[in-house]
Amino acid sequence: MKKYIIVFLVFFIIFLTLGVLNYFEIISLTNWGEYVLTNTPILKNYVKRDKQYDKLQEEKQELESNYQELKSENEKLKSQLKSANNKISDLEEQLENIQSSYQELQSSEATAEEKINKLVGIYTEMEAPKAASIFSTLNEDLALKILSKLDGEVAADIMSNLDPEVAAQLSQAMDD
Repeated sequence: MKKYIIVFLVFFIIFLTLGVLNYFEIISLTNWGEYVLTNTPILKNYVKRDKQYDKLQEEKQELESNYQELKSENEKLKSQLKSANNKISDLEEQLENIQSSYQELQSSEATAEEKINKLVGIYTEMEAPKAASIFSTLNEDLALKILSKLDGEVAADIMSNLDPEVAAQLSQAMDD
């Protein structure tokens, strides 16, 4: 029985020593195992360590590397696409706001044009001296808009009844 214990302890110490040496990378059991498998005549036939197998392993590693690169590039492109879609939606929102503002501006211009046309009708019916006295109190822009829409004779009658300085100012502004 003592012999068995001693043999067991010897094998245990040998395997423990080999394990420790392998752990600290003093020896490599993997390399030793490959050497034994590839150089033992009986096992040599079963181990596939030829050039074709090595080539397939290299191709596999290259494909895995390419896959990871493509996966990374795909994620990057997805991120760029998301960013572009967000920018497009922002631009569409801005376009809607601009169109809305444009419609409001057109509406206000149409309303202002209607008011000017109404004033043109009123001043056309009014006597020239009365119209001239009102024109002298209007701001220049409004007076110019009304004068430009009045019939030539009516505008001439009103201008002739204005103060000469006011008439000269309006004439110069119409020329600009």
